[in-house]
Amino acid sequence: MKIGVAGLWHLGVMYAVGLAELGHDVIAYDPNPISISDFKNGQLLVFEPGLQEMLVKNSENGNLNFTDQCIDFQEIELLVLAYDTPVDEEDNADVEFVIAEFERIIENLSSDVHILVSSQLPVGTCDVIRVILDKNGRNGRVMIQPENLRLGKALVSFFSPERIIVGTHNGQEDPVVIQLFKGIEAPIVWMHSKSAEVTKHALNSFLATSVTFMGELAEICEIVGA
Repeated sequence: MKIGVAGLWHLGVMYAVGLAELGHDVIAYDPNPISISDFKNGQLLVFEPGLQEMLVKNSENGNLNFTDQCIDFQEIELLVLAYDTPVDEEDNADVEFVIAEFERIIENLSSDVHILVSSQLPVGTCDVIRVILDKNGRNGRVMIQPENLRLGKALVSFFSPERIIVGTHNGQEDPVVIQLFKGIEAPIVWMHSKSAEVTKHALNSFLATSVTFMGELAEICEIVGA
């Protein structure tokens, strides 16, 4: 499958390299030409064990190409929105940045291109993207796959997950996604797109709660000498 990945920080690079390793023809895009130059030279912006070697291998065999020109997306079948959503000093997410990037890219997409959202975005974003597609005369489907990649173990998280959560408009399985993740031995859990969007927030909330709980428990241990 010919796939475009937009946004090349930790999330986007993992998807670009991972999907290329699965045998797909991947065009990885970022508007920053300096970053693209580094990727073409096999240099990563974020270290992840084993990722650089896999990047170089797939670049050399032609499965993975980097570009700062979204016009190169004209022939892709699926676009993966993988921007790491920017946050300000108070951790407020700049959702409009991701939407604006998508609106700029869409001019270069074919009429039947499908969209897979993996960026961390609020519930309802898939509906917003669907409206943008309709407004621009595109009739592809919009899906969401909330990522759960762990820093330092992202390759394991990508290739050996316990499950792959995918949200679709009607909650039914989608053949494009099945083909996309062919080669990964993990069940795909299908649900409504809003349910998948909530699942990402639930994962983040659970992790935050776990960290807070352990911090409080550690303080108690210090007080009582445990």
